[in-house]
Amino acid sequence: MDPRLKQVMSGAGAGMTLAFLVVVKFLSASAGIRGSLPFFLAGIILGALVGWASKPVTNTSAFAYPLGILVAFVLGTLWFTGNATLTATLTITAAAVGALYLTAPRGFTDVVLTPITYFGGMLTALMVLGSVESLWETQGALLSITLSGIFGAVFAFFVVMFRFLVDVPRRMGR
Repeated sequence: MDPRLKQVMSGAGAGMTLAFLVVVKFLSASAGIRGSLPFFLAGIILGALVGWASKPVTNTSAFAYPLGILVAFVLGTLWFTGNATLTATLTITAAAVGALYLTAPRGFTDVVLTPITYFGGMLTALMVLGSVESLWETQGALLSITLSGIFGAVFAFFVVMFRFLVDVPRRMGR
């Protein structure tokens, strides 16, 4: 994959997470998803532009962003069809985090960005899923997907940190 594209995806995920934090801190809860949409889009675009302009330092975090989007859409589909269970939610989250282990982080910056971009991917998908009225009517659907994103981000950090710490001695031994 092109290193610039990796940087753009990492930047978009980090920008989405930063925009989420800004919205939570400074925007009224009454604004809703539609009222905060410009902030989220600005965060994604600004993050992608910063990623485009920066030197390539990411690998795992670039895959974490689309993986977060994919997991949120799969969980949203499970909730939409009525097949969502705790076991299915945790299994899908664990599989996604396990997939992140397969990509080696390029450095500590990549390790730190991975959970941020994973959660940014989940937020990007939730921005779309939040406009689906039937998910709002399903008790706990969006909360479950959000909590899955938080748990996935935390687990992603530890899995990628473990991979980084395992790979460092290998590289030093060469």
